[in-house]
Amino acid sequence: MATDTATANRERAKRIFAAMPPYPKATIPVPYTAAVPLRVEPETGRVRVGDTRVPIDTVLYHHKRGVSPRYIVRNFTTLTEADVYAVIAYYLQHRKEVDAYLEAWHAHEEAVIKVLQAEDDGFMERIHERAKAMGLR
Repeated sequence: MATDTATANRERAKRIFAAMPPYPKATIPVPYTAAVPLRVEPETGRVRVGDTRVPIDTVLYHHKRGVSPRYIVRNFTTLTEADVYAVIAYYLQHRKEVDAYLEAWHAHEEAVIKVLQAEDDGFMERIHERAKAMGLR
């Protein structure tokens, strides 16, 4: 009896497959290669997203904190949602290289802060005092 059921199931499957339309042809180029909207500023070596001034690290900072691409675009209106997704996809495929770039820029920023602190002539204190006097602090 089990053999009859198995035979019937095979025959039914053959009829279904024979009646099915052909699979659609792929219209996406395979392998698909997405354009990544990144550019390197020749003067500084800073990687920016598309034609904007937004650096890649800003997008990735928010992404790593769980901010959605749609919300990132809301806060950085020069970006498109497609660009943000492309940058995130690029990061996920090249995490080691991008993390090395981000670490190098973080070290650079720390060095700049040290230089500015060494040259401090009370500028920041004067800015804070003006802000307080204007009621901004």
